[in-house]
Amino acid sequence: MRAVPVSSENADRARNVSERFSTTTTLTVNVRDDDDQNPSFIYQGCMLHEGSCINPEYSTSVSSGKLAGILNIYPEKIQAVDMDSINAPIKYSFLSGTPSSYKDYFEIDEQTGAVRQKRAVDTSITKKFEIIVKAEEVSEQKRSATAKLFITVKPVDSNPPVINASATEGFADENAPVGTKVVDKNGNPIRLAVTDEDLVRMHI
Repeated sequence: MRAVPVSSENADRARNVSERFSTTTTLTVNVRDDDDQNPSFIYQGCMLHEGSCINPEYSTSVSSGKLAGILNIYPEKIQAVDMDSINAPIKYSFLSGTPSSYKDYFEIDEQTGAVRQKRAVDTSITKKFEIIVKAEEVSEQKRSATAKLFITVKPVDSNPPVINASATEGFADENAPVGTKVVDKNGNPIRLAVTDEDLVRMHI
């Protein structure tokens, strides 16, 4: 809002011009900023265009099978501001996301933008959530902006590896050079299979 002074002069209507009296007054008109700009997410390092953040993205991670509570968001906490000088409050919400079960595991505080994990998730469900966050002005226009939030589900190393061999007894010639294959009683190379429930299966 800005103030614009306006001067006005008034004179009486006496026939004799020299007997006429006049007075002036100053009227201050306050010009109010219109609500014509969408809000903008803000964080250090975001690419800007005319002062607004372009394609804002946030990220965080949770551990598989564990409940984290309030999540640490990077590069900064989720925050948006009204780009008009009226400074309307901002309300946050989840607009959409994949997989579609994202709302079963996460929620956002509509006033602060804080994201909370409300249920533990396993990597068997998904390894990453992609959620669209909406920031909406609490105003008659209800102008809004969106940002992407990526949540990675990290595996937890809670199971020891298991080694399985194709045979429990192997044979090699005496004085055989390094690199000679060890074989079973049928002459087949012995193979080892290592499994880890936290990771994928590996063959040696």
